Amino acid sequence: MNPQTAYVLSITQQGNEVTVSIYDDHGRVTAYESRDVDVPVTELPDVLLSTVLTLIHGSLRHAGLVPSDLAALGMAASTFSIVVWDSISGRPLGMIQTPMSFASMSLSLRADYLLQQAKHLGVGDEVSMANARFGGVHSWILWTLSQGKTYCIDEAHDLVLLYDVNEEKVSEEGLMTPFLKAVFPKIVREPGEIGTISAVYLEGCQIPFCAITSLPNAGLIGSGILSSGKAFVAYGDDGFVVTRSKETPEKTPAMITFRKSYIGSYYEDTGLLLSRFSYAQTLLSWLDSVHKEFAVVPETPLGLMTEPSLVVAPVIDHVEEKAAIIGLDAQTSLFSIRVAALRSMSYRVAESLLHMQAVTKQPIDTLHTERFGHSLPALFWFQAGVTSIAVHERERDSYARGTAILAGVGAKLWTLSIGVKHFEEHVSITRYEIPEGSARMKEQFRRWQQIWSHGSSD
Repeated sequence: MNPQTAYVLSITQQGNEVTVSIYDDHGRVTAYESRDVDVPVTELPDVLLSTVLTLIHGSLRHAGLVPSDLAALGMAASTFSIVVWDSISGRPLGMIQTPMSFASMSLSLRADYLLQQAKHLGVGDEVSMANARFGGVHSWILWTLSQGKTYCIDEAHDLVLLYDVNEEKVSEEGLMTPFLKAVFPKIVREPGEIGTISAVYLEGCQIPFCAITSLPNAGLIGSGILSSGKAFVAYGDDGFVVTRSKETPEKTPAMITFRKSYIGSYYEDTGLLLSRFSYAQTLLSWLDSVHKEFAVVPETPLGLMTEPSLVVAPVIDHVEEKAAIIGLDAQTSLFSIRVAALRSMSYRVAESLLHMQAVTKQPIDTLHTERFGHSLPALFWFQAGVTSIAVHERERDSYARGTAILAGVGAKLWTLSIGVKHFEEHVSITRYEIPEGSARMKEQFRRWQQIWSHGSSD
């Protein structure tokens, strides 16, 4: 390898999948390692850690590099997962998934929810609250790899929704200040050296950790989105749509949350508008578990118009989002349910985009995505037809690219705009324009909106 070349390693975690990628300073991928971790959520943190270390060493070996060749590391992880661990022993107690309604809860309800979940994991019985630590998946990985020296979290994580308080408000709402102080790791707002991976993990080298970020932010940057007017969608098991906002909105609809993003100091934007959805994916995952042969789906966007009378709509309660299948009868096939779930997932994205455009008062002209989770070309065509927004499918490494770009910014290898430009030169894109039959797709979407409005108010 060229000794003058700088290499950046990115770690990404989405659900049970962990990926480690290495890029050179021209944005070219030199190694890519991925692994699915199939264990119960409560056992996930420890297995994630061992998987990350295995993939780091595997990617270095495949790239023909040694740890000292790395100029920086970065990590992107789920915005909705919270790891709880014992700061004395370092033992992880388990993982908490924040509910769909977490952002809309009052401060006291959010804190109470985390307290109750922490008790289920053993905090209070096995571990005192003073010794408990709460953070994102990246917080736990970095805390462990730095041997407890670095304790931080990214700005867009759900846990940060507890930060928007002062001591007076905490007292007014009757929250436990010791709990909040234990919960709060340091917020990382911009790339920069935030810690190092200890020598014990990398053959005696101290490698700087220069970026932690959320999957929504990594997806946007990895797709080359440096301004508002464009959006990124993930069709994974815990799906989301995200776009940038130039200003902090005065008010957002229930399905949209605003997340601060100080990465925006590098250009015009100040934050993220984020919408989660998972009801249709839960149904699709169940269908996969029933029989794999039902994974077959139409190859054309009009194929997703099969049995338009069958509708899948979300029903939201205080804990989670559930799916209601409307129009079911004795003749309905599992194939038809799958098609309806894919269709409704596209509708939820379209609904979110409409709200985001209303909040930002700016049209969204491009929707970026990648083939991951339940996504497929027919869905991309259909999405373009429902929204009249072109869909750009990119290679499946938007999160890894975005994380690597931010790590390089933190290590001062490049500026954000130059980093994006370098990485863009090595990305292939498939563009999906508005297909024939889009008028029918929009008409069916309007019918779904009526059912969604009813379901969301139940």
